[in-house]
Amino acid sequence: ATEVVTEMAVEPSGAAPELAVAEGGAGACSPALLSMYEHLVSHVVLRELRELPAAAAAGAQASKHPDDVPPPRLAPYFRLCAWCARRGAVSPSLRVEELQDLYALQDGHRFECDETKREMLSFWHAATRASFACVPPPPLVAPPPQALSAAFHRLLDSFVSLRPNERFLEYNRAFLPSFYGLLREMLDCPGGDDCLRVLVPHRNWEWAIKYVIVDTAEYVQLLQTPDQEPDPFAHTLRSLLRSSAGVNADWRLRTLGVALSSNKLLTNRANVLPL
Repeated sequence: ATEVVTEMAVEPSGAAPELAVAEGGAGACSPALLSMYEHLVSHVVLRELRELPAAAAAGAQASKHPDDVPPPRLAPYFRLCAWCARRGAVSPSLRVEELQDLYALQDGHRFECDETKREMLSFWHAATRASFACVPPPPLVAPPPQALSAAFHRLLDSFVSLRPNERFLEYNRAFLPSFYGLLREMLDCPGGDDCLRVLVPHRNWEWAIKYVIVDTAEYVQLLQTPDQEPDPFAHTLRSLLRSSAGVNADWRLRTLGVALSSNKLLTNRANVLPL
């Protein structure tokens, strides 16, 4: 079953499988796809998968070695759900509070390069983007402000896998765009201003600016040259940076200090100059 789900969720060479429907929001989603998506969300993700990480938690050990590979058995389900959401499927069953609980359970294992966590976050991001196309908006993008702020804060508290080797670089190149993309989408929800006030002083946001943007060019280049394809991740980070700079003068000064004191202007000017 896992192999079948994985094959359905991965599109080789960009070709859509037979189940694909026209893109363009929830209205373009076929009844069959919507039915499958709602079943996955209601009966697999929110009911059964909620219990699996909790049941395993008693015997689970945090990853002690960077070469340890965490079990990816739940990843295909979230990959398939994300595939559906990217084609316009929207579920009224999804709520921020439940996704936060699921994410917290998985993140609590502190696995290095956790494939399940990455696919779960990618699904959350895709589901949020799809939900914004609906009128009226479903609960996922119209939560109580306190719930949105709590989920935003929990995401920022995530365990981070960051080591200077190719396995970690590849993992983060896939993980970080969904992670910061989801944060950016959440700022557009009702109560997003509270989330922005959570973001600006958070230590992990300042850490990301220093280590993901200033000290390395391995993950993103904020400065686009005319011959480069537009980078959605760079656009997301620039948006988050501008939003942060617009609400807090002290943050602007600290960030400017990080950029200018790093001695990275020559080696990483594609990030330091626009920052």
